[in-house]
Amino acid sequence: MSRNSLYRLFFWALLTFLVAFFCARIYLPWTHTLEKNGVWKSTKVGLAKGVMGGVAFEITPLGLVGDRLNLGAWHGFQEVWYRPLLVPKQINFDLELGENSHGYFLFDKTSQGFRGLRLSRNPKIATMFFRADPQGAFLERHSLPQIQIEAGPQSYEAQFSHEGLRVLGPQGEVVQLDGDYQYPQGIGFRGGAADLWLDNIYLVHADGRQYFETFSNSSSLWPVWLLIWLGLVILNGILYFWRRNFYSNLTFNFMLLCIVIPMDLTNRFFLTHRYEAAKLHFKAVTKWGDYESNIETKSEALERLRREYPLEPRASGPRLLFVGTSQTWGAGVSQRSDSFVPRLERSGQIGGGRANSVQIINAGISGEKAGSLLKIFQEEWIKWQPDGVLLNLSNNDQDSEIFRRDMEAWLKFLKQRDIPTVLILEPNNPEQIRDNLLPNHEILRELSKAHGVPLIDLHACLAKDNDEGFMWWDFVHLTTWGHKMAQACLEPSLRNAWQPH
Repeated sequence: MSRNSLYRLFFWALLTFLVAFFCARIYLPWTHTLEKNGVWKSTKVGLAKGVMGGVAFEITPLGLVGDRLNLGAWHGFQEVWYRPLLVPKQINFDLELGENSHGYFLFDKTSQGFRGLRLSRNPKIATMFFRADPQGAFLERHSLPQIQIEAGPQSYEAQFSHEGLRVLGPQGEVVQLDGDYQYPQGIGFRGGAADLWLDNIYLVHADGRQYFETFSNSSSLWPVWLLIWLGLVILNGILYFWRRNFYSNLTFNFMLLCIVIPMDLTNRFFLTHRYEAAKLHFKAVTKWGDYESNIETKSEALERLRREYPLEPRASGPRLLFVGTSQTWGAGVSQRSDSFVPRLERSGQIGGGRANSVQIINAGISGEKAGSLLKIFQEEWIKWQPDGVLLNLSNNDQDSEIFRRDMEAWLKFLKQRDIPTVLILEPNNPEQIRDNLLPNHEILRELSKAHGVPLIDLHACLAKDNDEGFMWWDFVHLTTWGHKMAQACLEPSLRNAWQPH
């Protein structure tokens, strides 16, 4: 073989190597997901009533961009647990908190609750040690001002012993936390509203076993590269036997390389980092593996309501209709009966103190707005002949003028039929209040005064207790404990409003 032939063969091999390499780099980020990682379990996908972004965090790559786990991805407040229960000896991890961000290292999880460290760069949220009940309410907490957290990745170490927990902070701080910890136990991490990146987790079991997590899928690069390269070799063989000109193969591979390099750069530095691109990827997935949607659609909700509550008046006792969107429906609860509407019905605090003496129909439908819910009420729900209607709306209505018009229509329609009404200021997480929320709340206040309709400020009530536990799964959806607190906020205003006949 001549020297020129060897040069051509060398350049051909180099070009095919590079094309296959960059193709593999383009492909791998889109398959790099928490689901394929398999070691960490997301809490949101196990909720009885799902929240937006729960499954997407598992099956799209947005949470693992840059080979780190971002617990602020997909609306934040992501919570993951190491799948096996363990008897830990030592745990090391790197944590980078974004500006005004905070996150949690969770441990000692049993059926009685869990403990944790909150690490914060938010001046309004203190770094602390806490003990919580199974629903996330803080039972005990101690501020840890000695742990100094700066920008950039910070390394932490937790050492478990019979004396308790010893924490080594990023600046060499040492914190001793006494406690009677249970074994085996669950170990996990939780984010807040803002971005928080987790990496380099090193677990040492009491029996000496070790586990190291880098959230990287680089080990899959070369097997994928080999498959693509073999396909490219076959394609080149077909091209050669067709054209009988080796320069055509060199030109073909060079053109491919000119295409895949900018594609790789675009993919790495734009697409996989962007929420909108991840949303398109999520919508393109037609099969979610073992995951079934736990968010009720509009048609499913309407069919369930028709099945559970025939469209006719109730035989005895008051009937109230609680109208709202996904928050009212109960998104975020671990058990379906834990949302605040069935809690209110069971408590007996509304209507004379007897449990279930007042029937409360949960007419919350995810994604709807005031106007579309009014249309359903006029066409269908009015046949229930409710003794009262409670309207928990604001978050989904982005256009405040349309919201004002639709809420005016609600109040006029109900007043014409002499149906008592209560307006509720739908709450948001104080860390992530949507731009339309407070203007919509002001509209409801004005309408309350103009029409003489009672108004309950659920937003302000929940904000007072926001730092008493894990209240939110995102900017609008409450945890199980958050639903419990919503019940506690609503009951004093609603108590005895409707007495049983």
